Amino acid sequence: MVFSVADLSKRSFYSVGERNVVETILTLDPAIYFCSVDGEIIPDFCERVRDLPNDALFQIHFRLLGGKGGFGSLLRSFRVNKSTNQLMCRDLNGRRLASIDEEQKLRKWIERAAEREKEKIAKRLVGLCVVLWVDLVLL
Repeated sequence: MVFSVADLSKRSFYSVGERNVVETILTLDPAIYFCSVDGEIIPDFCERVRDLPNDALFQIHFRLLGGKGGFGSLLRSFRVNKSTNQLMCRDLNGRRLASIDEEQKLRKWIERAAEREKEKIAKRLVGLCVVLWVDLVLL
């Protein structure tokens, strides 16, 4: 019975005693496969297969040609979508940096409330002075 490559890919392990399988493997181009015995890769399987005992199990691994690429560009696209919003991070106390920033802005706004009130009164007084001056000039 002659095995094809499709038949060889159906099972994982083969015995060296299966001569028809070994003969089929020996007819293949060594560049398309490699074999391992007890987890150790045998680089020159064609020459060493005759030295192995008949009850030894080997595994055949078919090499796959590389794809068309593009995996690196896929990783770069994920890096582009990475969030740069640092305000959603948390500090060591577990508070969000955005809420800490808002709290500082509110403190500054409250500190300047007295200044804003003085400016508002000064604007009213300037307006009243202008109105009184205009009334005095027109009289």
